[in-house]
Amino acid sequence: MLFQAAEFSPDGQRIVTGTIETEPAKVWDANTGAELLSLNGHSGSVTSVAWSLDGRLIATGGGNKAKSRRTLGEPGDYAVRVWDAKSGQVVSVCLGHLHEVSCLKFNRDGSRLVSGCREGKIRIWDTSTGKELQLLRAHLLTVNSVALSPDDSRIVSASVDRTIRIWDAHDGTELLALKGHTTFNVWARFSPDGSKIVSTSADGVRIWDARPVNWEFFQPERAPAPRVVSDNPN
Repeated sequence: MLFQAAEFSPDGQRIVTGTIETEPAKVWDANTGAELLSLNGHSGSVTSVAWSLDGRLIATGGGNKAKSRRTLGEPGDYAVRVWDAKSGQVVSVCLGHLHEVSCLKFNRDGSRLVSGCREGKIRIWDTSTGKELQLLRAHLLTVNSVALSPDDSRIVSASVDRTIRIWDAHDGTELLALKGHTTFNVWARFSPDGSKIVSTSADGVRIWDARPVNWEFFQPERAPAPRVVSDNPN
């Protein structure tokens, strides 16, 4: 198998994996390597995986159907599936993405799931029902990563379009656009207290001030530029 995605369970005892081949996601014992579960459901590859913070749920994102180890074939289901991590049963199926699901992230209590895809859109789902709660037309190109702030109030997304964007997780409003990276593959995460964002790309690591701007006091054309705390090309 040619693996595309992998993530430890929060307790470090299990690993969930996805492949770019037409194979189901699998859950493994992290200590022995034994296969524990096969998550059958996607019609194509599994290109992204995530665990909920309590270890109760797993999310998987669908991609294309693979003709061989090197060639991607016809479209897959592009669905996001939420699974019971103990039994391997499907909890919900989230339908809406039209291209490969590239990244996934649960909120703190596992009730919401954020997904990004190759078409540049971000969706927020109710994990119990699979209902789409928000659609963010976020980026021009593939969304490489999504992450939630520690209080679940904001989402940070990073894209092949070289931008990082911060969103209100409740109403989908764009709060900040952070620009500065000059190469394509950008990833971003919040600091543990939510005050900063770290982003990485081939051009280096940047740390950004992520504190929300009070837009009430600024005209849009006079809004302050995003604050870069550190810019280290090395």
